[in-house]
Amino acid sequence: MKLIRMIIADLDGTLIKNSHVSEETMRAIKRLQEDGYVFTVATGRHVTAATSLIDQLQIEFPVLCSNGAYVGVPSKNKIIKEICIDETSVLDAVDMINRFGSDFLLYTTKRIVATKQAKEKLESRIGSIPAHVIDLNEIPDFISEGIVKLLIIETDPSKFQQMYRHFKDNKELSIVSSNKDFLDIGSQHSSKGNGLKELCKYLGIGLDEVIAVGDQENDISMLQVAGVGIAMGNASDTVKQAANFVTKSIDENGFSVAVERFLYHAQGKED
Repeated sequence: MKLIRMIIADLDGTLIKNSHVSEETMRAIKRLQEDGYVFTVATGRHVTAATSLIDQLQIEFPVLCSNGAYVGVPSKNKIIKEICIDETSVLDAVDMINRFGSDFLLYTTKRIVATKQAKEKLESRIGSIPAHVIDLNEIPDFISEGIVKLLIIETDPSKFQQMYRHFKDNKELSIVSSNKDFLDIGSQHSSKGNGLKELCKYLGIGLDEVIAVGDQENDISMLQVAGVGIAMGNASDTVKQAANFVTKSIDENGFSVAVERFLYHAQGKED
């Protein structure tokens, strides 16, 4: 196995559960940082909803937010890459989502924009978020800010699958599930995998020198391009199949288990 220089991990379901980072996970991260590894995160969250966690984890390197549509250093207001969905596609997507009657949030280049109900639904899953609350008919007023992602929250399995299939057929967009009942719509060019490529290019690190860890569909592209892709034990079968190795679940501190195995026990990659 190539010498590892960088570890990149998803947030929700990988490093954090119910807005909490375990002591074991924090110790593993601190050890990586003290030993000179590049440690960073890749999340579906908007940068404004990830900043407090990025600060808590004391990450100094660029991060990926909005599924790789944003690559940058929030603390320095530094943007390395930002990919927006074209406005026509956004308007078409909003129209379709409204036909289904689903709740959704707009992730603009500046902020999260959402109805009160959509904000509350997201917060019930990931904790408090900074969001600009508006009425549904005001949504078009914010599209000109540049949309990096639309987050759909749909608890009806039938509607969820219908929308997934509909947007999957649109070659201008990417669609992935980032959590139970969550559908993330982004530009066809944005993904955690592409964001990781951009980050590695910026840092001068080879993709084969990276370990990536995740648990949801939106992590698959990142697991596939990294030298070692690790799925959490709580990941779906699809994510596990895309990985080189499956670690323990988040309840069993799977991230720290993976770090110990691959970096401190010098064991190779498994199929």
